[in-house]
Amino acid sequence: MVRLKADPNAGGVSYKGKEYPVVKGFIEVPDEAAGELLGFGWGFTLARSQPAPDADQKQPGEEAALEGKGKK
Repeated sequence: MVRLKADPNAGGVSYKGKEYPVVKGFIEVPDEAAGELLGFGWGFTLARSQPAPDADQKQPGEEAALEGKGKK
């Protein structure tokens, strides 16, 4: 399976009779389907191996670094 970033207007794809939905902007499809989706210019691109963290979520160690700022 390959994880792709979907076009913002895509709701999903059907490949060999099976539906693959777009979830939170990403889709997982079989390797051979990914080749077709990437090759036809439908707005799909390879995704990073892990989703990027949400901007409002703190990263490990970030809280401690922020606590030290502004203190004298």
